[in-house]
Amino acid sequence: MLYSHSRLETFDSCRLKFKYQYIDKPDIPKRDSVEAFLGIRVHETLEALYKNLMMGKTWTCEEYLQHYQDNWQRNQSDAIFIVKKEYSLEDYFQQGLAALEKYWKHYQPFDQEKTIDLERRVYFSLDDGGRFQMQGFIDRLSKTENGVWQIRDYKTKRRLPTQQEADADRQLALYQIGIERMWPEIEQIELIWHYVLFNEEIKSVRDHTDLERVKLDTIHLIQEVERAVAADDFPYKESALCDWCDYFDICPAKKHLAKVRQLPPREFKEEEGVQLVDRFSQLKRQEKEVKAELEALKEGLIAFADQFQADRIYGSDQRVKIISKDTYKVPSTDDKHRRSLLVELLKEAGFWESVSNFYGPRLVKMYEKDQLPADLKAKITEFLTPATIQTIRLSKAETYDENFEDI
Repeated sequence: MLYSHSRLETFDSCRLKFKYQYIDKPDIPKRDSVEAFLGIRVHETLEALYKNLMMGKTWTCEEYLQHYQDNWQRNQSDAIFIVKKEYSLEDYFQQGLAALEKYWKHYQPFDQEKTIDLERRVYFSLDDGGRFQMQGFIDRLSKTENGVWQIRDYKTKRRLPTQQEADADRQLALYQIGIERMWPEIEQIELIWHYVLFNEEIKSVRDHTDLERVKLDTIHLIQEVERAVAADDFPYKESALCDWCDYFDICPAKKHLAKVRQLPPREFKEEEGVQLVDRFSQLKRQEKEVKAELEALKEGLIAFADQFQADRIYGSDQRVKIISKDTYKVPSTDDKHRRSLLVELLKEAGFWESVSNFYGPRLVKMYEKDQLPADLKAKITEFLTPATIQTIRLSKAETYDENFEDI
């Protein structure tokens, strides 16, 4: 498989989407989101701007913005879907228009650096053997008067990353690896992201150590993809991105939602799955309420039995037996220091595997039944707190023959 940043990013975000998109390729209509539509139109306008400049043709700002408007109208359709229903297609158009106008005012007359290429394809291997093949497309490749090469990427995302996030970004670092393979004589490269909706650019510089780390991390990720392919292991991962996914209607996590959210309110309430979930949810809520009431009744019964000095309390046809047992408790999760010391002690003694699944009860049971070495038991004693556990057992009350006579 030929890999790219977008393929690996898809695998990271949702393995099932990766499987649908690059392996199964189901024949379903693609979902054209308004965010993707906006991003493409902005990219095409900026590409046309710099292509003209490379050919010696200069636009006016009006011609530049008119190109965006004409391109938008030529490509828009009813198939474009909007997740955020509070906004219209016109809202997104105006957002792109304003961003492009700010870009023009910021960079005009566009002579800060020389454009080398647009939509430049980079193709390279991450290893010397040529096994891990990568490709990508650089939005704009430029060069300053000082000889600094610049890999530029245009983003229409609605979140501005931090400098730390930009310095850890994989995409443009991979492009830098490709460019250095194509032009080994290049000494300086800058990675630049243009977040056009914010009129902000973020720069990052990577050294040899940084790029080697990116190579290694990317190879490990590709190997993880290969293991997933071999094992056919592609679980889905739900996130806020699901609403924009092309495979929403066939995903096991979303296909029922895709069906019922199209129904009118009355049909929605009558749909079988909806009714089953609603009833289950109702009973679970009742279960919580009953559990809380049972705990209160248990405390009441224990208090009554203690006051009455009895260990059996009778009802109409059932009885409860109060069972008290003196035992021990291990440090609670709130007592992190003592709890960690005890765990470390058990690990050093080779007993942690024996008790880890049911840590507290199993350890106490082994302690009480003298199933621990004497020296370990002595050390554990200081971690255990004496406690009395009271349980309630419900059973049918005795019945007696009415003609019973004491002989």
